[in-house]
Amino acid sequence: MTSKPLPARTPSTPLGNAPRGPRRGGGKKRRTKRQSRAAYVVAAFTVLLLAGATAWFSAYMWERWFPPAVPGSRAGEAARLTVQMAYDSETPARKGLVVMAPDQIYRKTALDLAGIARRESVERLCAKGVLTVFGDGAFHGAEPVTRAEYVTWLYNAWLAQTERGEDPFVPVKNAPTVVSGTPDMFDDVGPEHWAFEVLATLKGNRLLSDRVCRPDAVVRREEWATLSRMVLQPVAARENEKGPQAQQLAGVMMGFSFNDAGAIAPRHGQDVYWLLCQAKYSTAVSQTFDIPIKAGPWKPNAALTRMEAAVWIDEVFEDIGRVY
Repeated sequence: MTSKPLPARTPSTPLGNAPRGPRRGGGKKRRTKRQSRAAYVVAAFTVLLLAGATAWFSAYMWERWFPPAVPGSRAGEAARLTVQMAYDSETPARKGLVVMAPDQIYRKTALDLAGIARRESVERLCAKGVLTVFGDGAFHGAEPVTRAEYVTWLYNAWLAQTERGEDPFVPVKNAPTVVSGTPDMFDDVGPEHWAFEVLATLKGNRLLSDRVCRPDAVVRREEWATLSRMVLQPVAARENEKGPQAQQLAGVMMGFSFNDAGAIAPRHGQDVYWLLCQAKYSTAVSQTFDIPIKAGPWKPNAALTRMEAAVWIDEVFEDIGRVY
């Protein structure tokens, strides 16, 4: 049986002359090395930009919700406060003194005001750089306010009205001249105290006359009247005014349903009488203190709370500093 011969093989086409198919991508040209390098640079720059923006935003939110502790030295407090006010409260730097208690800072708002009555007063004053909050960002309105804190808040409220604001029709007040106190200016306050400069300035401007300040003691309600009158009534009028009779004080107290006028110390009776006699302050007093439906005690020796102090300053804000 003979086998059939195999068909002759056709010579294959040389590899170099093989026909090429269509290019991938619809005939688009490939990128050059320079174009690829530029694309990598743009992508890397975009990633870095996004990472930087994310880091900045995270730091900003951390600063707002978890404010750092305040340095202990008085100079460090002033420097830290200036940065905090400009960064957090959006409050411009003031020309006057910038002081605060070592455990407190200035913030645009407090973190514990939800559901609290009259929180608007605290928010307005914090935004103006008047009030201070504690290091945890809370205002703690139910706690008593010290004499140094209250005097500093009054001073801050005055300074807040010495700069031209957004409303051109609001008059600008003259700021009290800053006075550098001497160690013998007070019997119980020295230059090492954080509020010494404010106290010295108020005394140098004839607003504060006492040599004994008790700056770290709480403000009693009868003392509230004396400290408030200091920045509300002109100096000359206050010096020439005579004190009220006991019956006069009792009568004006009963106008607010308070029946314990006899418990007010004589040295504070004139100040309480003056404040309660001012018709323009009657609403402020009613907003600050709980007015009893029936005759009841005012408790002049009770401590003034931080919330009561804030509400009062907010109510009489525009009158603070009209002493010259």
